[in-house]
Amino acid sequence: MWLLQEWNKSVQTLQAKTPLTERPKFTIEDVAMKIAALDREVKYLVNKIKSYRPKTKTKPAKESNTTDGGTNETKTDGTSRSHLINVMESG
Repeated sequence: MWLLQEWNKSVQTLQAKTPLTERPKFTIEDVAMKIAALDREVKYLVNKIKSYRPKTKTKPAKESNTTDGGTNETKTDGTSRSHLINVMESG
């Protein structure tokens, strides 16, 4: 954001220094080019976020053996892929 403000300030200063009889230094085409460059950068970052896949930590499954029933239960961390996708889209 500050980069855009600095660019705008420098262009406004340059425009103020030019005499009124000369062509303007700051034109609509300049603004359109700057917006196009910023739009391209935003699209790149949005696509980068969409394609981001967090590294999953592979923990060995914990098994708890009960002596009374003889059942084996495997516990996981409880996070599902859809939950991670929802978190990424909302944030």
